[in-house]
Amino acid sequence: MYDKTSSFVVAVVILPALLFTPARAQDSRPWAYDAELGASVFFGASEQTAVLVRNRLEWSEDRLEFSLGGAFDYGEARDGDGDRFVAKRSWSAETSADYLPGGRASPFLFAGAEGSYERQIALRASGGAGAKYRFIESDAARVDFSLAALLERTEPRPQAGAALEVSSVGRWSARFRARRDFSAAQLQLVTFFRPNIEDFEDRTWDLTATATYALTDALGLRASVVNRYDSLAESRGARANHDGRVFFSVVATLK
Repeated sequence: MYDKTSSFVVAVVILPALLFTPARAQDSRPWAYDAELGASVFFGASEQTAVLVRNRLEWSEDRLEFSLGGAFDYGEARDGDGDRFVAKRSWSAETSADYLPGGRASPFLFAGAEGSYERQIALRASGGAGAKYRFIESDAARVDFSLAALLERTEPRPQAGAALEVSSVGRWSARFRARRDFSAAQLQLVTFFRPNIEDFEDRTWDLTATATYALTDALGLRASVVNRYDSLAESRGARANHDGRVFFSVVATLK
């Protein structure tokens, strides 16, 4: 059933390892750890609260860069009768390995898993490979673009006692990432677009924009806009295909 999809994925998995060579050597760097705790509160006619926890660990050397990350967010809201209910509960975990991270272009492998109450996902697991191209790479700025192919398996949350069909598809994954550092602040934008290889109407789109102000070398304040779109969320029983949130966080960085 997925012969054509599998061929696309295999091609993208194998070709980067054969085609890419180092453009420059990367300076040796130790590991780095980033932890974030944030919250958002809305009150009045639409009372809502949400909390966000994120962690990320990176390790890098000249020929290999490895990262491991995880996130959890939880939110509640109050309806017209004054009763509180869970409006948001999701988690995610991801890992990736980049070969020749100091090069202008470099191949990578990745895998991830997530669950989402608001998008009605019991478990979504994915993994694949691709290549990244750096347009700008300096101490003060970074701009890069990645294209990958992945296999994805989604298990919906049961609805009214009946389980929905588990789906397995192949997807393209296009990521654009930009970062600009100032003396005491940093702006960053990361966006993912993942269409079904055989049907572009089936797609997901994630966008995260952050502004971080450094209080010390290790502590900072961050404002984040997180926006997610899943074209099939409503078909799984979600209230909407679109979900967005603004968070204000405290960030701790060790490196």
